[in-house]
Amino acid sequence: MIKYLCEAYYKINDDIVLGSSFAGLGGTSNSYVFRGVIVGQKKSDGTYPTITNNSASPLIRFSSGSVVKDINIVYTNEVTLSKTIIIN
Repeated sequence: MIKYLCEAYYKINDDIVLGSSFAGLGGTSNSYVFRGVIVGQKKSDGTYPTITNNSASPLIRFSSGSVVKDINIVYTNEVTLSKTIIIN
């Protein structure tokens, strides 16, 4: 079941607030790498949904080929990354 969730397609229609205990998609180790897709649906006012992350973890902790598109991401805490990230 966890593997299925890590490879799913997620369509975000409204704003989301993640709590301070959010650990990041892809789990806490590379055992469950996130390979899914997260796409925001444009709202009627022309804006895209916002994910507000109140934790110290990145939205996606471990990724391999994942896609994040048409979404705003706001971090309320400083996030420390230990790997190189390439954003296209």
